[in-house]
Amino acid sequence: LMMMMPHDEKLALYTGDLHDAAKIDEFIRARQLPTVTEFTPQHSDTIFHASHKNLPILALIRNPNDASHRAAEEALRDAATELRGKCIVTVSGATENHQKRLTEMLGVEEEHLPAVRMMTINPDGHQQYNAAHKYKLTGQITSQTIQRMVTAYHTNTLKPYLRSEPVVSAAEQFPGSPWVVVGESFQSDVKESTVDVLIDFFAPWCGHCRKLEPAWKTLARKLAHVKTMRIAKLDATRNEIPGLHIRGFPTIMFYPAQDKEHPIDYQGDRSVDSFVAFLKKHGQPFDETPPPGFKGVSSGLLTDDEEHDEM
Repeated sequence: LMMMMPHDEKLALYTGDLHDAAKIDEFIRARQLPTVTEFTPQHSDTIFHASHKNLPILALIRNPNDASHRAAEEALRDAATELRGKCIVTVSGATENHQKRLTEMLGVEEEHLPAVRMMTINPDGHQQYNAAHKYKLTGQITSQTIQRMVTAYHTNTLKPYLRSEPVVSAAEQFPGSPWVVVGESFQSDVKESTVDVLIDFFAPWCGHCRKLEPAWKTLARKLAHVKTMRIAKLDATRNEIPGLHIRGFPTIMFYPAQDKEHPIDYQGDRSVDSFVAFLKKHGQPFDETPPPGFKGVSSGLLTDDEEHDEM
């Protein structure tokens, strides 16, 4: 059994058991792409298609014009010869549109370069949210550390990571505005909090999300006096939550104080009155009228009359 290909050694001889279909398949998969494939528009679909066949993608994101990144690429290419059949190895920049698609999936920012990441397609995600299970190489990029990373993946000792913006502490939250939740604070701000939480999972580029924003801000101000309620928001393009399935934007979910493991999807009209009616039905009892002496909360951006008009 011989395999011909337009890359690497051009011709490869299979010397294993001809009755072992799994070994033959492994032999073919290891050679269907070059040892190291440049992440180009022509190759990207092939790379992702191969990943769907249970082969992880190992990617080096670097600036090809930066001399300080060349050692990392040399290390990757050296390791790649030992990793055939264990992963798909690719190198990519971070400036072209197809490259940005990859860096967004991997959660790689320009200041992280050069960066080595591994990924597999997440069957529970989608293109805009948690599309991939991601793994990060920390520390120095060498042939040895890259190979150890791949070995750890195949022995199930490599832990995936989730994207998160920096945590916004309680002291940094603006009173009367939606509570800002990020990936790393979701557990404490939502799951472990003792209050009811209504949260908007949004995407900054989403027109429906932008249309919702004024009502969401008004709702947060309207219920600022309710101590048992938190109106929150999370940018789902930059933060990922374990086990959370988001299929579209905006996604609005209610986490009852007494049962955080069974959130309720909000499917109603996106108006302040509808949100309040939903919260009264599913949340702890509250009076939407502020108590005597409660002056409300100013955003600091509008006059008192303008704040009142928006309410």
